[in-house]
This record gives sequence, structure tokens and C-alpha cells, in this order.
Amino acid sequence: MSSPRIFKFFATFSYNGQDHYHAKRVHKKLTEFVVPDELLSKYPEKLESVRPLYYMTTNFLNIKDERENALHTSKFLIVICTENIATFNGLGRNWEDEEIREFISLDPENVHRIFPLLVQKGKKLKPAKCMPPVLNELGIKPIDVRAKGMRRVLSDVVAEMLGFPPDELWAAVRRERNERTMAIIKACCILLFIFGWIYLLSR
Repeated sequence: MSSPRIFKFFATFSYNGQDHYHAKRVHKKLTEFVVPDELLSKYPEKLESVRPLYYMTTNFLNIKDERENALHTSKFLIVICTENIATFNGLGRNWEDEEIREFISLDPENVHRIFPLLVQKGKKLKPAKCMPPVLNELGIKPIDVRAKGMRRVLSDVVAEMLGFPPDELWAAVRRERNERTMAIIKACCILLFIFGWIYLLSR
């Protein structure tokens, strides 16, 4: 019997080097994402964030061993999907496709732990044209960030990783954001009132 895998990271990223901007943006937002207190009170056994995540900007060829280790010790895989990741290089290879195949080979359940985020903008390309071959072969559909919006998509991804009901987490996130906005507005109104009185009294 094989020993259980030990996870060091919640997820690692697979992306074409030309899509560094998209990968960096997703990584930053996921790293900053914290589950609202109201939901943590309801589900005290669950974690508040998906940190740590593995993300490296260095070229894949220069850190092959490190990336393989991250792949083997990550529970989930986030794939940044654009037309770049669907293409092969001059040697007829697609590093990201090979990376995803390796991740799947580690555990049959890993097929269900892949989050392909479709971030292609501008060109009207079919989703299949922005996916690594292996994901098309398996019939895995991308999550369209353009249609749902980055905030909602990442909230759903976090919900899946941490085991929260997606709609419940999103509703809590929206309430928290609205409450924060109202608090800022109230604070600004109070400051304006105070400065207004100071101005009147100084005349």
C-alpha cells in the first residue's frame, strides 16, 4: 500500500510564460483572500485561507526539480488558460500539458482538483483553443473568468479548496465588502461634518 501524499501547498500554478501577468494577478488575489468571520463562526473546523500557494516566475527549465516537487506536494492545480498554453514550442513540446499530465498521474482524483481559468481577452476564440490538449481530451471545461468575473470565480475556487458551499461563501464575501464600503462612507461623512464645523467656527 502506498503511503498517503503529504501536501505542502494548497495549489500550484501551471501557465505559459507569456501569461505571467494573469498568473501573478490570480496568485495575488488568492493569497489575499480571507474567508469572512461570519462563515468561519458557522464552520469553525475549516481554514480561513488557501495559503500557502506555489508560484514561481522563473523559467520552468531552470527550476524543473523545484516545480516537480511543488507539483507532487500540491493538492490542487490552477491552470491559466489562453491561446498560449494550447500551443507547442519549436521542439514540438508543451511543458504545461506535460505538467498537467504528471499531476493527474499522481492520483486519479486529481482530475477533479484542476481549476482551468479561462482569461483570454480580445480575440473571440473558442474555449477549446485556449486549453492544453490533455484537458480537451478529458472533456474538462474551463471556468470562464470573463463571464463570471474574477472575484466570483476566485471565491468559488476557494470554496472548493476549503470545502465551503460556493454560494454561501460568495454571499458572505459580498456582505463583508458592502459593510466595509458603508463603514468607509460613514467615516468620510463624519470627517466632513467635523471639518465643516471647524471651518464655520474659525470664520
